[in-house]
Amino acid sequence: MDEEINPYAAPQSAVLSSSANDADLPLASRWHRLGAILVDSLIMAAIVIPLQWITGTFQRNMAAAQRGMDTSLTLENFAWGLVGLGILVAVNWGPLQHGQTIGKRLLKIRVSNLDGSPCDRMQNIVWRMFPGQIAALIPYVRYVYGIVDCVMIFRSDKRTLHDFIAKTKVVDLRPQLG
Repeated sequence: MDEEINPYAAPQSAVLSSSANDADLPLASRWHRLGAILVDSLIMAAIVIPLQWITGTFQRNMAAAQRGMDTSLTLENFAWGLVGLGILVAVNWGPLQHGQTIGKRLLKIRVSNLDGSPCDRMQNIVWRMFPGQIAALIPYVRYVYGIVDCVMIFRSDKRTLHDFIAKTKVVDLRPQLG
């Protein structure tokens, strides 16, 4: 007689775990990292832009820009920076447990510590995401931080400025998948 199938049993599938063997994995390619940030940025834009439109933030910022005012250091934009970070964390809460965002998960890459140990959720939020969000709120600093962060990807170790701040690297999971 054939083996009975239990409909209530846990699924039997290969699961990617955050394990210490990330040290053996190759670094993620620059293209995969770019693709992941583009996916994450599109998701954030789809959420934040309508919210800013509904609240009138766009209209106020456009009116201020037409008057020649810099709106980057307003309390409203600082609040939106924090709201944006909150939305980013909320949208990626599950994947962040495994050192990923939705974009990184889709492209099969993951953040790990330099020793190959898993990068936990709080390390990802506090040391990888938060400094960039704060830098984005400061005039001129946002441009310097953004350029340095982007250009550092061309180093041999492919680590960006936020990787150095968090003491992390991004690895390619495809070899682990088989």
